[in-house]
Amino acid sequence: MTLQLRPDMSIAELQKQFALLFPYLKIIFFTVPHKEGGSVWSKFQVFDTQKKIGDVSHFEEVIIYELSPILTTGAFEQDWQERFGLFIQVFRQSKDVWLATSSSDSWTLIQQNQVGNESAHTTTQMIYETRSLDDMD
Repeated sequence: MTLQLRPDMSIAELQKQFALLFPYLKIIFFTVPHKEGGSVWSKFQVFDTQKKIGDVSHFEEVIIYELSPILTTGAFEQDWQERFGLFIQVFRQSKDVWLATSSSDSWTLIQQNQVGNESAHTTTQMIYETRSLDDMD
């Protein structure tokens, strides 16, 4: 599994590449790092996904990043911070919302994706017990 990082590519392009590999995960970019096991406030999120990767990082050449599905999300995020100066956080789909994976950073990318897949395809079923008014005495 590889990701191609180019300084002239947009954040959205890189997010799309990542989503092709892990459809139930997404990477969000921030202007500051998050602490281990914690998350970053949304005020530090890079909302302009048309911004170029070269504008938010310190690398200037094309990089082919070998991505192992058994890499933990915490190690993945840390690696991008150290190697590229990119502050990312992995989010996992949980039904119709996206959750920061900070409390499960020890899980691998493939585990996170599998949990997201299961959540996306699980329906909640409410079961109601009916009783007659006579049974309530």
